[in-house]
Amino acid sequence: DRYGVETVKQWIFECWNEPCAEHYYQGTKADFLKIFDQYLNAFSAIDKSNKCRLRTGSISGVNNSPFFKMVFDHLKKEGKLARINPVSMHAYSGFVNSFDSLRDGIVQMEKTMQSYKELKGADLIITEYHGASMGHPGRDSHVAAAFNVKANRVFLDTNVLRGYFFSPVDYQYRNKKKYFNGGSGAFTKNGIPKPAFNSMILLNKLHGGKRLPLKSSNEPIDGIAVIKDGSLRILLTSFDEMHMDKAVTTKVTLKINWPGMPANLKCISSKVDENNANSYTKWLKLGKPEISPATNKVLRQANELKPVSFCDFKTSGNSLEVIVNMPSNAVFYLEFK
Repeated sequence: DRYGVETVKQWIFECWNEPCAEHYYQGTKADFLKIFDQYLNAFSAIDKSNKCRLRTGSISGVNNSPFFKMVFDHLKKEGKLARINPVSMHAYSGFVNSFDSLRDGIVQMEKTMQSYKELKGADLIITEYHGASMGHPGRDSHVAAAFNVKANRVFLDTNVLRGYFFSPVDYQYRNKKKYFNGGSGAFTKNGIPKPAFNSMILLNKLHGGKRLPLKSSNEPIDGIAVIKDGSLRILLTSFDEMHMDKAVTTKVTLKINWPGMPANLKCISSKVDENNANSYTKWLKLGKPEISPATNKVLRQANELKPVSFCDFKTSGNSLEVIVNMPSNAVFYLEFK
């Protein structure tokens, strides 16, 4: 009644947070299936009374938790499995365990979904993702920005409908006087943007564009390229789980075939790395001061994305060749027009 049917129809619902973890659910498996039945019954009643179909999702769980199959098998037996859309999962990879487990977990979940005819065509969403589920210094630094771009490239390649960076803001009630403590947020507890937020700004510049194939000449360089509004936009990441504590520079050559490429190209570029658009590095250089209005202003300014010239490029016909020297765990944005 408060938001209206048309608004609520756009929301995605799920039942329980990671029930396979004892600190989130301590009942029996049989009891959980009863809970899920009541969840579905409630949404079915809402649908009937409002003549609509709400997006009634699955449980949430890390990767392909055994609880998914347990719930899916139960619903299939009851003839209710087709009611589930989307399927949602959590994914934490790259800071503690291998980044490859992000894609592996998604692929495994997609295979599970495909094994049920009722779930073929259902969407997969990632309702929590980050490089680590618990406190880690990389979550405060430019490392999280580089991770986020690479994670979104994986989401595009695996047809994930939507991913939710977890979380928007650091936990409010821990280390109340300290800006950074390895929290999961894109913002500190008092609203200072972290480098990860800048990666979201840059990813948004690609939204709505037509994706182009992009292959890098060297690991760990990765990225996404699109044509949007007549410009070529490239977002590069050098996320490197093997060198999270030091910058290892990699020279990389990008070759892009751009039909209809305009003459006299100009490049607009910006970067997120240890020394650019980085409130965390500034905080460290200031000696880790406690939260204050004066420091707030300094850190906000330090995190601002600014134009920076750092690439060489040349053109030939419809071909564009770009050369950059990229430190590990950085994000480079290049826009040609």
